[in-house]
Amino acid sequence: MPTTRFHILSARQTRGAALAGIVVILSIATVLVLVTAFLSTSEMRAGRTDRTLAGLGSLEEAFIQFVSVHGRLPCPANGAADTGLEDPLGGSDACTFSAGTVPWKTLGISENAALDAWSQKISYRVFLGTTGFTRTGGASMVDCDSNQKGLGIPLPANALCESVKHDNTPEQFLAGKGLTVDDMGNVVTGTAFVLISHGPTGGGAYLVGGARKDLPNAANTPEYSNVITSPTYYARAFSDPSISASDTAHFDDLIRYIRASDLIRKAGQGPRD
Repeated sequence: MPTTRFHILSARQTRGAALAGIVVILSIATVLVLVTAFLSTSEMRAGRTDRTLAGLGSLEEAFIQFVSVHGRLPCPANGAADTGLEDPLGGSDACTFSAGTVPWKTLGISENAALDAWSQKISYRVFLGTTGFTRTGGASMVDCDSNQKGLGIPLPANALCESVKHDNTPEQFLAGKGLTVDDMGNVVTGTAFVLISHGPTGGGAYLVGGARKDLPNAANTPEYSNVITSPTYYARAFSDPSISASDTAHFDDLIRYIRASDLIRKAGQGPRD
């Protein structure tokens, strides 16, 4: 009998050990699946972020090329339409949609080039108005004198360098012009334009077809400012994915900007001797 009892207990112990082993294996497999899913999600987000940043860089080059040909920047497109055309009102200095999107057709690029990696339209903010960079000659300093010392003669009423005597300085031309960007706490003024991807959550982004995602929380100053016409636009580090898109601490926008002086120089529209 003791021998039989020993065999019975051994069988039970064996089955128990086998079940315990299965539980351990299943637990490890579950953890691996969760870790793999997390890594895949993180890698996917990182990949889309990288593609979007690269796309913003390519768009900047397209705007530089536009300025090199036209001596001005285009107006934003109507985000609720899919024409891809800039939308000026009564002249290029009076843009209809100050909080519009990239005018891809006007730039001569594809529609996809004006979308981020989440298939959202990229927003475009530009310094516009009666002294803005969208009016005729607004982003050209070819009539400014690079050798002029001190202040030249007063600027004409159009705030462009005088086209006959060429006695105005680049400093005069640029004074008081441009948007402001708060880049991780570093305030940059004199910005010609800002390109904005509204990131994975896409708060306030326009979609192909004209629909628009819900706007960010108005109390979230950085994200909300990036979807409206604002005196300042923001670049911040991505918030933790656990933070809700409706939270005031949430941020997942990607931006690219260029100062007016750099834009004009790169476009070959700089001052002359």
